[in-house]
Amino acid sequence: MNQPHRSPRVSLRTSGWLILAAATLGVMPAWALRPVQVYQVTVRGASAATVVTEGMREALIRATGRRDAPANAQLAAIVQDAPQYLKGSRSLPGGAIQVDFDGVRLAQAIVAAGGTLWDSNRPFTLVAINPVPSGPAAEALRMQLEQAAEERGLPISVVPLAVTDATGATLSDEAVLQSAQTLGGDAVLIGRADAASPGQWQWHLVSSYTSEGWSGASDAGINGAADSLASVAVQVSSKPLEQIVVQVGGVATLTDYAHVEQLLRAVPGVQTSGLMAAQGDHATFALGVRGGGQALLRALTGSQHLSSAGGGETQVQLTYMP
Repeated sequence: MNQPHRSPRVSLRTSGWLILAAATLGVMPAWALRPVQVYQVTVRGASAATVVTEGMREALIRATGRRDAPANAQLAAIVQDAPQYLKGSRSLPGGAIQVDFDGVRLAQAIVAAGGTLWDSNRPFTLVAINPVPSGPAAEALRMQLEQAAEERGLPISVVPLAVTDATGATLSDEAVLQSAQTLGGDAVLIGRADAASPGQWQWHLVSSYTSEGWSGASDAGINGAADSLASVAVQVSSKPLEQIVVQVGGVATLTDYAHVEQLLRAVPGVQTSGLMAAQGDHATFALGVRGGGQALLRALTGSQHLSSAGGGETQVQLTYMP
């Protein structure tokens, strides 16, 4: 990731704060998005005659973020011409086949056909199951979730993240998301078992910019999360990348610096971020944002921790509320 330009006019006192803040940020988990091998897919259960075509169908779903991509009339020719994009394939244990497509050519073909692309750097989503299953059931569920996530190109990790407090009361979305963020997650997908319907779950996705729910089997949780996260990403991906300066008030401690940095990096469209200066309870960040300052402010609408204090396309003022 390219480092933003940093202001050369920093006092000795401010410089000390910057060093301490950078050290604090340095020990935090890697934040905001994980790279995905979009065009390298694993095909299971297909015949030798159909493995490349089936691989292309999955590659289109992963590349666009849309489950209906293979059925899209605009992309039909790409499916038919799948062998033309093939770079290679190899057998995997268990009878699966790994199919590797030329990502550059395939991405160009998708765009030329009128399709849209989901950036290959994607939100790292933690999956929390409640109640936590045990024994073979836990392993079976984990494998189902991971396979569904692999097919959608969504980086996940199933973790024992608390979604209730010691009394059994449901924690707020904000509390669960903060716990996920301390583990390096960009979003959290909560699955609650439906006691009335074995094998069915109530799913709830929470991120800094979305909160929604639905019900269904294990794959429904992953598919719903991928649909939602891809939709937001695709909306901002077409906007030009602009460099802006963001001043945030109310930043009183090193923990505040770290949290504000995390919140900014998690906003859809933010590509780069870096602390430029710090003075008193104000911190100034340099951001690379698709759509500029106004897009950043729109994305932060409803945020519980960052509210607008004014600004325009190249400069934005925010207030931090712990």
